[in-house]
Amino acid sequence: KKGVVFMPVTTPQQKIDKTRLFGGEFVEIRLVGDFFDDCYRAAFEFAESAGAHMVPPFDHRDIIEGQATVAFE
Repeated sequence: KKGVVFMPVTTPQQKIDKTRLFGGEFVEIRLVGDFFDDCYRAAFEFAESAGAHMVPPFDHRDIIEGQATVAFE
């Protein structure tokens, strides 16, 4: 299966390129909206309509825990 990553159109090209590099053929990038809130709303609506699992960028217990372990490691 392919993951869909939503980013605002204002995302720096370097971040888009690195996401493509690490995701390879398994990631589709969608540039939506000028601001985070617009992009987040589009991602949430996509997840609901496609029956996909939404993985928020930072506001989720598992994501916060994973980011915290980076500092520990």
